[in-house]
Amino acid sequence: MNLLEDILVAAKMQVLDSASELMEQALQYIHENYAQQISVSNISMELGIERRRFAYLFEQHTGMNPSTYITEYRIRRAKDLLEYGGIPVAEIAECVGYVDCFYFSRVFKKCTGLSPSAYRKLKIEEARYV
Repeated sequence: MNLLEDILVAAKMQVLDSASELMEQALQYIHENYAQQISVSNISMELGIERRRFAYLFEQHTGMNPSTYITEYRIRRAKDLLEYGGIPVAEIAECVGYVDCFYFSRVFKKCTGLSPSAYRKLKIEEARYV
């Protein structure tokens, strides 16, 4: 009985390790391709996992669904670019994977509470007082 229990525990650990490795690959794929038009379906196909299973495993691994993670990662990269001031907002939108600058602005404002221009202005003001 103990042997059977040990085998089951080992099998479960192997499955968890495999899923964790796949999710790390998914994160790497997102980090390398966020500027492209990627979707949950694209990533799951790239990894060879059914889309719903992928979404479930991703959420278990990261605490958020894949679409939310992609959006938040893109906005994080956009914030970095906005802080440097010289790049137009439309160009930043394209750099982080948004074809439509106005849609990017809406998403950015929803995530941060500020428009991209207001965020940039705030960061420039903060830099002056540091």
